[in-house]
Amino acid sequence: MLEHLLGPGTVKAGVKVINHLTGDALHGVEKVMEEITASPAYTKYRFDHAKDTLSDFWDDHKDGVQDFFENAEEVIGDGLDTVGEVASGLVETVGETIGGILESLF
Repeated sequence: MLEHLLGPGTVKAGVKVINHLTGDALHGVEKVMEEITASPAYTKYRFDHAKDTLSDFWDDHKDGVQDFFENAEEVIGDGLDTVGEVASGLVETVGETIGGILESLF
C-alpha cells in the first residue's frame, strides 16, 4: 500500500509543488519526473498494476458476487412463479365468471 503513496506520480506531484514554491529551483528534477511518468515503461507498469489490483479484488470478492447473482436468480424465479400463479388464478376466475354469465343467459 505504501508503494501507492510514494509512486512516481506522487513524487512528480510533490516535486511540482516544491518547484513552484521555491521559484523553479527543482526544474531539472521536475523534467526528469515528467519523462519517467510519460515513458511507455511506466504506462505498462500502471496497466500491469491495475490488472493485478483488479485480479486481487475479484479473488477477494468473487464468492460474494456469485452469491448475489444466485440469490437474485432465486428471487426472480420465485417472483415469476408467484406472478404465474396469480395470473393462472385470475384467468380461472375470469373463465368461471364468463361461464356463469353465459349459463345465466341460456
